[in-house]
Amino acid sequence: IPVLVLDRPNPIGNKVDGPVLEKKFKSFIGQYPIPIQYGTTVGELTKMIIGENMIDPTPELIVVPMENYRKNYYYDQTHLPWTNPSPNIPDLETAIIYPGLCLIEATNVSEGRGTYSPFKKIGAPWIDADSLTNYLNEQNLPGVIFKPIMFTPVSIPSMVKYPKFENKNCNGVKISVANRGNFNSILTGVSVLWAINKLYPDSLVINKDFMEKLWGSDNLYLQLQDRKTPSEIINSYQNELNNFKQIRNKYLIYD
Repeated sequence: IPVLVLDRPNPIGNKVDGPVLEKKFKSFIGQYPIPIQYGTTVGELTKMIIGENMIDPTPELIVVPMENYRKNYYYDQTHLPWTNPSPNIPDLETAIIYPGLCLIEATNVSEGRGTYSPFKKIGAPWIDADSLTNYLNEQNLPGVIFKPIMFTPVSIPSMVKYPKFENKNCNGVKISVANRGNFNSILTGVSVLWAINKLYPDSLVINKDFMEKLWGSDNLYLQLQDRKTPSEIINSYQNELNNFKQIRNKYLIYD
């Protein structure tokens, strides 16, 4: 069946980061050998999927490009109306935060579902908000500020039913993007996981299978068990990421 793609913006621009998915960890969450942040539009991505024979058989493809689009645009720079890509991604800042902070979903820590600021709030009843906030701010992560917060997840129609720690007080951090230009979502998400693992090793529980699907490999789970630092974790996938960038460059449409 021929495929016609009417191209649309990538809401969070053209940043490329994260490990490249290993085929044996393919799932509904991740289908193709691409990183968490692949930095293309849907049209460019579709060209890559077909051009690199990631599916079989490969259909005839037509991509209708956008007019007046620049590859580094964030969604608000297009002046198009925002439509939630997911019930729990209600605005652009959440979309920018999401790629790395979604990793919290594979733990027994609340990712803020059950509030109106999912993924901007991270916490659990057994976390000390001030301790975690201070520890994360000491890491001097680029473009992000952490503030202590207390929140109580509840069921919210059209957003979430039965969130983690429903109707229980959670203590943790609020994540605010101070400079989206140098904010690194993957590094931030890994650093939050690492900090919680270091401060609360007897309380944090990681769902290994779920984490492998989110990360696209078993490396993150194993590295956290081995107490690897965020920098070591990020550096471990740079070679495969650079290889992906070279492949990606062949399919870019926009300047």
